Amino acid sequence: MKRPRILLVTIHGCRMPGGGGDVRAHFFARAAAGLGSVTLLSLCGGLGQQPDYAISGLCEAVIASPDGSGGQVTQSKSSGSGLKLLLAPWRDRWRPFVAACVQHGLAVPAGLRRAVFTALLRWEHQCCCLLGLLPPLKCLAWWQEYDRLREQVLLAEAQAGGFDAVWVEDVFSWPFAADLLKTLKRPPVAVICNTYNIETVLALRQAGTIAGNAERRLAFRNASQLRRMERQAYAESSLTIVCSEQDRAEGTKLVPAGRFTVVENGVDLQYFQRGCSRPAVTESPVLLLTGTFTYGPNTEAARFFAAEILPMIRRQIPQVRFLLAGRSAQLAQQHLRSLGLHVEAVSDPADMRPIFESAAVFVVPLLVGGGTRLKILEAMAMQVPVVSTTIGAEGLNAVNGVHLQIADRPHDFAESCLRLLTAGAAEQQVETARQWVRSRYGWTELCRKAASAVEVVLDQ
Repeated sequence: MKRPRILLVTIHGCRMPGGGGDVRAHFFARAAAGLGSVTLLSLCGGLGQQPDYAISGLCEAVIASPDGSGGQVTQSKSSGSGLKLLLAPWRDRWRPFVAACVQHGLAVPAGLRRAVFTALLRWEHQCCCLLGLLPPLKCLAWWQEYDRLREQVLLAEAQAGGFDAVWVEDVFSWPFAADLLKTLKRPPVAVICNTYNIETVLALRQAGTIAGNAERRLAFRNASQLRRMERQAYAESSLTIVCSEQDRAEGTKLVPAGRFTVVENGVDLQYFQRGCSRPAVTESPVLLLTGTFTYGPNTEAARFFAAEILPMIRRQIPQVRFLLAGRSAQLAQQHLRSLGLHVEAVSDPADMRPIFESAAVFVVPLLVGGGTRLKILEAMAMQVPVVSTTIGAEGLNAVNGVHLQIADRPHDFAESCLRLLTAGAAEQQVETARQWVRSRYGWTELCRKAASAVEVVLDQ
């Protein structure tokens, strides 16, 4: 049978190791490459990144910025050009409009003119959201990069004789895939959407935590835009891959006729292995939180832990350390220190494994979230005991008291951490969790599961 030609559209860098989105995109790109001939459209250059060379070697063609420098929104520098944006900004893919929203404080002098300009932008944003003219705000970060690369995709289609499938990695990649589906010369046989969260649910949860009225209204408008985008994506996809049964249920609420299958997040079992024994109980044990700290819920989780849980632990163990590690961790550290909260940070580490090896307990104090947390699986594979909120462990089917400790109230969370810091208390949980992860969450088996589900759709 001829190998299908697959156009894979992603906003992520498809890299391992990396952030949660990059890792899931990496392994699903491998799954797609094992199934057919892949043309990869990577828009991560819109945020100054490049796709992983290891994935590029598996693809027949890679369409991306050669230096990872494309796609940045051009800033507006004059009040005159800013005010012109109020006339039909959608004519230019919304880029200048978004630049004005972000940068108009520089472009418009302070005082009445700035106040009027801000009010007009908010009014226009609200009207355009209601009319369905504006895609979700997050997607706009990649529009300029997409415009730069769009013609190359059409050229690749002509050279390949058409694509049999369009594979969308992360639902935030959908607006770009949808635009391509309208312009490809030959419609694909199948459209696959691999979504990392049910973003509408996550956005509504976040909106519910916002105190300011104007900000809350904006957040709920964004949730409405996400709902519109997700409904279109899941309705028009031949198959939607989700991370958990909870996400399947939420996706089915949005599109009852949609076709969903569950392929969980996983862990690279060969990469995430300890190179040394677990640290002995000391007077200054490390409590670790990893993640991407440009993501608001991660920074809020760090604040919640440092402000409300850590002081209770320090009454029993005064020298305990709280360490943030991951992308832009230093920014979160600076923010917390401005609030009078002392934390340590390791930003953008090249290798997370030594940091896991130094940790006594891995904490996931998330108050808002969606999908499933790869970092919990990584911690378990690295034999670090885990304490999480219910939302932090959502979608994993881990058993409280067996694979990890689940606590939602600050006092209970602190007590769970203190219990695991007692000599020998964590050993049984650590070994049970490691075996559980190895039996269920290896990426090799999960990629086979994904490829098999897609193959069935292509055959049909």
